[in-house]
Amino acid sequence: MPVSNIFSLAKRFNLSGLNSPPLAALKENPPLSIIPRPLATGLFIVKNNIPSFIQNKSALRNTLKHLEVYRSGQYLHDHFTHWLSDYAKSEPAPLQSYFSGNLELNAVCQDFIKFCFYKNIFLDKEKTLQSFEQHNRISDDAFKKELATLKKEKINLLGFGLGDGYYEKSIADYLVKQGLAQSVKIYGFDPFAEKMEDIQLLTKEMIVASNKPVFDVIIARWVLHHVDLKDRWLDFINCINASAPDSLVLIVEHGLLQNNRSLPDKKLYQLLNATFDVVANIGIRPHWFTSTMPDIGANFFIHYLEPEDLLHIKNKASIQLTQNIFEVGPNFPNQTICCMRPKL
Repeated sequence: MPVSNIFSLAKRFNLSGLNSPPLAALKENPPLSIIPRPLATGLFIVKNNIPSFIQNKSALRNTLKHLEVYRSGQYLHDHFTHWLSDYAKSEPAPLQSYFSGNLELNAVCQDFIKFCFYKNIFLDKEKTLQSFEQHNRISDDAFKKELATLKKEKINLLGFGLGDGYYEKSIADYLVKQGLAQSVKIYGFDPFAEKMEDIQLLTKEMIVASNKPVFDVIIARWVLHHVDLKDRWLDFINCINASAPDSLVLIVEHGLLQNNRSLPDKKLYQLLNATFDVVANIGIRPHWFTSTMPDIGANFFIHYLEPEDLLHIKNKASIQLTQNIFEVGPNFPNQTICCMRPKL
């Protein structure tokens, strides 16, 4: 059953009327969790009109299982459904504001992050990473099909949103073992990445300098939706402009909808994706959230791409690009791959 069937939930749970203005706002004595904590917004809606299945862990799991996007016993899925249902039940007001159009998705995520940490969330990193094995296998196969067209003595590989560089290192090893390159030099563009001996980190200034490196492969994997809108396109497009005439740009994203959907459909879909994203990142790199204490999660930003965003990248680059966009699954979170190459 395709993930698009999530959209039927909007109608089933009567979300169609949530575009109207809220009936009232609670400006005094806003609801608090058991442990008082800073809230992301001062606007809270009195009437709780969010989808009821989100507020009950069993109902949430059964609903997602019916849609074939939840597997019982899958470590990350179990934690995700636990924390989202607990939050929706304990703190319904931010979600009501979100569904009513008075609160942005990122603000809900900021509040959700604080809720999770004030309730002492903990996930095992290795088990969290293991939960992505299917996702990795699917996107890796798609990437490797594209990479198979490359064959150079030396390849300069850029990880845009490098993280710990583990994935870029695995791709570099693959390119050498497959005989597609004799050597691979890894570069990283990521303000949050820590220095590594075998990876050269680049700044905004270095990307546009006269002696900038020339990239043969650029990978942006599950990262663009986390880049603040004011910085999102300029830096990435500057990286593309520094690529070789026969280069390859590979993007994988989730939460990107290529078909037009109603606003309630889209809100529900993106909420599920975004809160899953939060829980997954807490499991993989909790320090990303806690490094900004006491403002937990200040580094986190989320705003999902639209199809026109990928067209924007293509049109704004200084080189002419071909673009191929396709879905690779699994159902949840979905994966959309965009492959771009300079026109020869």
